[in-house]
Amino acid sequence: MSHKYPISDHCDGTHFHNLDPNVSTSKSFGEVLKWKLGSQSTDWPKTKTADLVKPQISKELVIDELRVTFINHATVLVQWRGINIITDPVLAEKLGPFSFLNLKRYRDSGVQFKELPKIDYVFISHNHYDHLDLPTLEQIDKRDAPMYIVPLGASKNLPVSFRSRTEELDWWQSAKLSGGDLEITLVPAQHWSRRNIGDTNLSLWGAAVFKAHGRQVYFAGDTGYSNHFQITEKKLGPMDVALLPIGAYEPRWFMKDSHMNPEDAVKAHQDLKSKNTIAIHFGTFRLTDEGIEDPEKDLTIALKKYAVSAKDFSVPKNGQSFLFGSNR
Repeated sequence: MSHKYPISDHCDGTHFHNLDPNVSTSKSFGEVLKWKLGSQSTDWPKTKTADLVKPQISKELVIDELRVTFINHATVLVQWRGINIITDPVLAEKLGPFSFLNLKRYRDSGVQFKELPKIDYVFISHNHYDHLDLPTLEQIDKRDAPMYIVPLGASKNLPVSFRSRTEELDWWQSAKLSGGDLEITLVPAQHWSRRNIGDTNLSLWGAAVFKAHGRQVYFAGDTGYSNHFQITEKKLGPMDVALLPIGAYEPRWFMKDSHMNPEDAVKAHQDLKSKNTIAIHFGTFRLTDEGIEDPEKDLTIALKKYAVSAKDFSVPKNGQSFLFGSNR
């Protein structure tokens, strides 16, 4: 029997799974029905909130500087001199395959498309609609024709015209880019993949470590909490900046294996030995049962519990930029 992908601790040759193969991240129809029928969700605002700040985006940075701008959801602009990376770009008003099932936006994007600098690299963590949005990708591609870094199997979800500029990575594989100045390594996450009926876990998912000019930035994408954070730190070292999800976590019986809650995110921050952590994946699209303000409230409680300073784990406004100066 031929195998499409190498057999490994997370792949049987065709389907992918998590480091712990017993973790059930892809739920059955019955489990989804149980959640929806028993849902005790908190209402979100009936109109979009205007909780934005003006982005401070640079066309050019000093070589030792690093700028990170939270755009919305899991979309983050990471900038070094001569390098512009965008993660899981989503600028659309609604997401999803069908109009009657679309996720609607509750907060405006903190950065409009015309405000973005030329994008050199797009990193996509997995193929779910709130992380791989084709209209946004097509808009970026038409203007900038960037290179795409995606997990194994995910390129089939991109337009054919993108694929000559797409590199697929397995966990722990790296792409050396920008003449060797930038290294992007795909690292484990605890999640799952599905784009269409019948393609569950036929493509990989993952987090990324971006390394340039002596600094490392960790982007979690979507993930539950497990020992993969500790494994990543042991292999690659402490992170200068970590971008960790704090939303989409209720009810826990349904979400805990594939989505961290704020307490999990604080533990991940500690596992990664991150100097500066920025929260992502909250407050833009209503994915689960918690209220729009709950992630920040629950994070405040968790930071106190684990004696982590709020200065070390920021909750940004959409559009907020963070500048990290000279590393020397």
